[in-house]
Amino acid sequence: MYVIFKLHKLFVKLNLPIMRKKYFLFIAVFLLSFSMARAVEVTFQVQMDAAPAEGPYIWIPNYGDLWETLTDDNADLIYTYTVDVEPGTQLWYSYWVTWDEGEEVPAESRFHDANFRFIIVPDAAYTIPVVGYGQNPAVLPTKVNVTFKVELQGDSAVTNGMWMVNKNPWQWEELTHVGNGIFEKAWQPFTDQMMYYTFVYGGQDNWEGEESVPEECNFGSPDAPERRFDGASGDSTMPVIPFGECVGPSNLMSVTYRVNMAGITIGADEVVWAHINPGDLWPEMSDDDADGIYEVQMNHTPGDEIFYFYAYGTWDIWDEEVVPAQCADETTGHRYLMVGEEPIVLPDYFYGTCDITAIGELDKSFSIYPNPASDRVTIEFPEYNNVISIRMMDVNGRIVQTHDYKNTSMVSLQLNDLPQGIYFLQAFTDKGNFTKKILIEQ
Repeated sequence: MYVIFKLHKLFVKLNLPIMRKKYFLFIAVFLLSFSMARAVEVTFQVQMDAAPAEGPYIWIPNYGDLWETLTDDNADLIYTYTVDVEPGTQLWYSYWVTWDEGEEVPAESRFHDANFRFIIVPDAAYTIPVVGYGQNPAVLPTKVNVTFKVELQGDSAVTNGMWMVNKNPWQWEELTHVGNGIFEKAWQPFTDQMMYYTFVYGGQDNWEGEESVPEECNFGSPDAPERRFDGASGDSTMPVIPFGECVGPSNLMSVTYRVNMAGITIGADEVVWAHINPGDLWPEMSDDDADGIYEVQMNHTPGDEIFYFYAYGTWDIWDEEVVPAQCADETTGHRYLMVGEEPIVLPDYFYGTCDITAIGELDKSFSIYPNPASDRVTIEFPEYNNVISIRMMDVNGRIVQTHDYKNTSMVSLQLNDLPQGIYFLQAFTDKGNFTKKILIEQ
């Protein structure tokens, strides 16, 4: 609770809007270091005029709310801190003398009125040039002009304005009506800065006026939509976007996140979330058929590496699952998914475990032997003689084998090419879909 109190003081001091609880928790664990083998060292440096009584500190809110002490090993009033980060990660950061006193980042070094510095982590170890506390660096970061346009026919947006909200970090900007129902606004993001955003009509913070982004171009969830701007290397003008519609082709793939909350009492005022990175998304999950399995469907780009975990509670008190090491990414400690070229329904893990529920009757679905297995496994369907396909996934939801069948009740799979570990066999039949766990030992 002490940490929550301190972070709340920081949010209040920086005047960061907690506008919509779906998007924001006081402690957002945004870990984007995908693997130690791929991470690079980033060293931050800040110069102080005098040694602070405590600290100084660096705060990176979108990287696990990282709050760490910088050190001055050379006693030259240059304080440093090094962290391992995945290349390509966007980091927002600022320096603080104490818990209660942070730097005022100059306008030239920050994005609009967000009081943070910015860096996109390069492909190799990098030491950020020394910058004075509360000062611009010797070389200013490059910004570009990007004009966004949205079209809304009618007068509903004219009365209280059309707005665009950037959701990381939170920024609101009112667009100008240029005629024919088209509104536009030029932003000044940093070069290659990615933005997650939506359009809202009828006034700032009027969430009832937020557009419903179609699934095929929605990087958020149905109740917390997000468009994505992938960054620009120079000045540009975006195509006109019809309010609430998609523009151009989209290759997003749907991922259904599922968690079994059996044995956990979810109070009437409590919710279940999936926390998904990158994007720092907190979509609420639902249990529509009251079977204890909560799920939410999200869209991602093929090839994206996703890190996620589940949480439940209220917006004041909540619990975040601790993912066992055997099914967790070794660096982040979270569940992991590589988005493929086909939609995927993730295994419905029991909260905080690597165990899953069988989809159907566990004892009557199908049998696997031997289990554990080494080089080959046999799958027998005593009651279902129309097996459509079998799919094998690893603990991270990645499909490692897919086989199609017709009118068969017994199949045999070769396992020599798979490393040892836990896998899930999903069988798709004309009588239902079924899942069981298998252990491969070499």
